[in-house]
Amino acid sequence: MHPLLKTLLVVSLVFSFQTVAQTQLRVEACESQRCKDYFTHFKKNAKRGNADSIATLAEFYYHGFGTPKNLKQAHLHYRKAARLGVVRAQYKLGLMYLNVEQYKDLEQGIKYLKRAAYNDHINAPYILGAIYYSERFGDHDKLEADKWLAKAYERGHKDMPDFIAHILSFEEITKNQFPYLYSAISKYPLTTTSDNRLVWPEDDGTEVITVSPPNIDDLLKEQMIASRKQTKHLGSRLGGKDCQSAVACKALTQDQMKDHMDITSGPITTNEGGR
Repeated sequence: MHPLLKTLLVVSLVFSFQTVAQTQLRVEACESQRCKDYFTHFKKNAKRGNADSIATLAEFYYHGFGTPKNLKQAHLHYRKAARLGVVRAQYKLGLMYLNVEQYKDLEQGIKYLKRAAYNDHINAPYILGAIYYSERFGDHDKLEADKWLAKAYERGHKDMPDFIAHILSFEEITKNQFPYLYSAISKYPLTTTSDNRLVWPEDDGTEVITVSPPNIDDLLKEQMIASRKQTKHLGSRLGGKDCQSAVACKALTQDQMKDHMDITSGPITTNEGGR
């Protein structure tokens, strides 16, 4: 079995905003006055019904950013934001149902991951494909796996070459067994390196997601400005956010997932010199 997938691929919950360029960041527990000030601001906006602020507040509670870590409040605010159509909240709520012991619920996890996937979240189809392909969760369905893995492939998910290698270590990817994935690979085939690894081909027009570490203060301030322009009310019906509001994160093994908050970009440096 491929080392990356020695156990079922799952994902870490990470605090992340995304821009058009798919930049993202990670946030760890923070007790500084600066972090507390951010928490206070977003809590006020969340109380006014701003959907994105509710989602951000959920992240703060999950990681203990400016407030003590509180999974109950994180879950509550993820649910509120998910109902209001915030795609990153739908995705993160799905991950909580998959990964956080006290909330584990496969049916609910898949439900919210599908909502995020239908709203063009970049990582949700990949996670769904991994879940349906594996027998670990007890929901093995090769037809569903084929559908979602093909979507992840077509969107150029960075981990798809490794997952393709994982499948090939067990079986061939044929037109009969994986019709959608087979078709996607036929249109945009992968390249084999000198050390026999499958990788995305260079400069072929495939949009492969890359990660670079932005400044957390800049991104939080951008959201603060946006929230002033348009405050949504909890009773309103919001359309799904596009991929610019979504969250992508690194696929990890079961052991790596525990209490793991990293993403592929690694640590960022704050204005205080911390992470």
